[in-house]
Amino acid sequence: MKLTLIISALAVALIGCGAGGGSSTASPASNAATVNALAIYPTINADIAVADLKGDGSKYLVVAHYTQMRTCPHTPALVKVYKLNSDGTGADSTNEILGGEHYASTNKPIIADFNSDGIDDIFLPGFNDCNDLPSVVFLSRPGQSHVKVDLPDLQWAHGAFATDINSDGFIDVVASHGQMWINDGHGNFSFKYHHWSNPGTLFSMWGSGVCAGDFNNTGHKQLVITDSLAPGEIVDTAIFELDALLNPVAKHVLPVPVLDRGNINAVENSHDVACNVADLNNDGLLDIVITSMPLVDGSRDGQSQAQILINRGNWVFDDVTDTALANYPTNVTASYDPIIADFNGDGKLDLWFGAHGTTANQLWLNNGAETFTRAMSSTINALDGSDSMLPVRFGALWSFVYFKNSGVGSIGPSVKLTKPIYNLQ
Repeated sequence: MKLTLIISALAVALIGCGAGGGSSTASPASNAATVNALAIYPTINADIAVADLKGDGSKYLVVAHYTQMRTCPHTPALVKVYKLNSDGTGADSTNEILGGEHYASTNKPIIADFNSDGIDDIFLPGFNDCNDLPSVVFLSRPGQSHVKVDLPDLQWAHGAFATDINSDGFIDVVASHGQMWINDGHGNFSFKYHHWSNPGTLFSMWGSGVCAGDFNNTGHKQLVITDSLAPGEIVDTAIFELDALLNPVAKHVLPVPVLDRGNINAVENSHDVACNVADLNNDGLLDIVITSMPLVDGSRDGQSQAQILINRGNWVFDDVTDTALANYPTNVTASYDPIIADFNGDGKLDLWFGAHGTTANQLWLNNGAETFTRAMSSTINALDGSDSMLPVRFGALWSFVYFKNSGVGSIGPSVKLTKPIYNLQ
């Protein structure tokens, strides 16, 4: 896996949605941005997510790391938490939230209320390329710091997703190799794992990205696994139906990954790193957005792309990418994780693709009729460059949390926060 900067898809539930109607392009609400540096990290891979870690509506930035070095054994990196203030400043709140220093080796922090107390918790799935640290969860305690609970496993979780997979009313965590951490509602997790018993078989859930939803409105969730690693699979994105014991019992193959269209050499060209789900066309059925990186001569490099799959019912999904995104693929780039939210307050869900490497941050506004228009605004472009930005809403205005990736072997990425002066409505 190429070591690079990624954004958490689960921030979609925390960045907030706009209210009321508005214009189709983003515009600054006042003068140029005030940008405040929060920290610089000695790491080569990091992911960020926004959470309400006090239950009072305050916004906190969680920064979790994969490793401080590229060779094995890895050196796990510090988990950091910053409070994001409405004036564009930030404060290190790690001790207040976590109770002290904690190290983790993770590829994707997951934010959700796992112990049902109205306060967000932090789940860090393990990412054990080497002899790294196990999965952990930081559970909230009203009036106290979160408490760290080690989970009894050592997993390789390239992708992870928070969802109530067993429909019991409590949020669980699923990962891209068929791993499932089942929550009892009090923040206690049991562990279930599928794929290693039969890798490469029909119901092998072994891939790079994962998301979940009730795609046929039966009241039960299904899993989407992207970038299947089963030998010989080019059409490698699928939805898995699960039985009451959460075992896969049916597989519905989705359209070929966008970077493998026309592939006749049986050598995979597309590294489909993530997916997210939402009803993009307001027809009552969940649709799927996938982001992919190209595989070039065995390495993962080049311009990443997005794919939009519209749910027609009865497990039929149309790939509408070419018509949904204007000037596709020339004008489209995509991040590790697509964020889906109503950014301009018109009641339709829009798409945010944070920068990946040197690609651009892009806001795509939903026109309805399964089409999107890129917001080519000075607001976004002025802060773009090679920074990967995460929009965070304060009232009617937006800030951007963004990383400046210094590259492998250097001091590491810096985290910055803009003053919330931007109006995306």
